Amino acid sequence: AASGELSTAKGFQAVCASAMLSGMAGCYTELMLKTEKIPIWIQSATVAAASSAILSATLLMRVYASDEADDDLFRGFVPMTWAVVLLLSLGGLTVVAVLRYADNVLKGMSMVLA
Repeated sequence: AASGELSTAKGFQAVCASAMLSGMAGCYTELMLKTEKIPIWIQSATVAAASSAILSATLLMRVYASDEADDDLFRGFVPMTWAVVLLLSLGGLTVVAVLRYADNVLKGMSMVLA
């Protein structure tokens, strides 16, 4: 395959790897929520802080590596992009609301519905 062509096999492998990692992460998260007696808001804040640090570092590297002076963070965002961001955010909030009192199967179903 040429460098610009799409690879169905690689895409399928990436989707399978993503699904497997998501399932394992869901099981681990459920285990931590059921065995640790730390409030869920503290656990969520810890994950949010780690994610924010990683994403901020990635963003800074991207901004400083760019040659364009007018490189806009939201360049290319269209209304449909904002709708997807909103739906994913609401899906995440739904998962957090359900996860504390349900198991991993119900969490997966809530993500599908979101």
